[in-house]
Amino acid sequence: MIIFFNISISKAQITSSSKDSVNNVLKDSLETFKYTILNLHTIGTGYRDAGKCTTSPFHWKGNDWLKFVALGATGLALHQLDVPLNKMAYNNDSRLMRDFGNAFDPIGNLFYVLPAIGGTYLISHLAGNEELSGLAITAGKAVMIANTFVTYGKVLAHRHRPSEENPNRWDGPRLDLKNASFFSSHTTTAFSLATVIASTYADHKWVPPVAYTMASIIGVSRIAAHDHWATDVFVGAVVGYSVGKLVYKLNRSKKIKLVVGL
Repeated sequence: MIIFFNISISKAQITSSSKDSVNNVLKDSLETFKYTILNLHTIGTGYRDAGKCTTSPFHWKGNDWLKFVALGATGLALHQLDVPLNKMAYNNDSRLMRDFGNAFDPIGNLFYVLPAIGGTYLISHLAGNEELSGLAITAGKAVMIANTFVTYGKVLAHRHRPSEENPNRWDGPRLDLKNASFFSSHTTTAFSLATVIASTYADHKWVPPVAYTMASIIGVSRIAAHDHWATDVFVGAVVGYSVGKLVYKLNRSKKIKLVVGL
């Protein structure tokens, strides 16, 4: 007879007497979301996650710093192409390109994304789908934390948008959100959301490519709409992916699935 049951790692115990009666014990780990109900405790963990994201560089190791340097070098190289790429976008400007940018705007716009996440949580919670409700909570955390970093970047940089006067100008730190091109909130939102979804359904081979392709389209649409420079989109993608990945890991826990043969 085969008995299947799930218990969390912290509670997984087999007594010596039961070991004698078990012929075979096969262990396999399952990952689930830690938080599937939205309450004050869950909201509090959002602040904890934000703190861990902020201080994560202090825990980086050699490979992490190599990745950071490589991404930084890529960003600097891309910055040299900002103006040529922007001119290319202007030269190919058309009603079709503007419609393209407007069509994908809601996918990266917080005013649409956050209500969609909230609605997903509510429906999944009422339906008793803990995996989907956990995903919604985690995605909400990732999106809001990532956009906190976006706000920091905009306040510190004050980069002019391609469509503004004096484009590609950096005015430096100032306590307002005028000239807020750097970096792209739409792209950051799209990639943080895509990363949580892709990580949750990584065992479905088609989900990650579709999720990241949609997020990339959002980034391209921001350039096509003359709202952002290429480096704004690149940095937004990196921040969105990094925050999404870390928040996902912080909100997952492993459970042991025991297959006991008697």
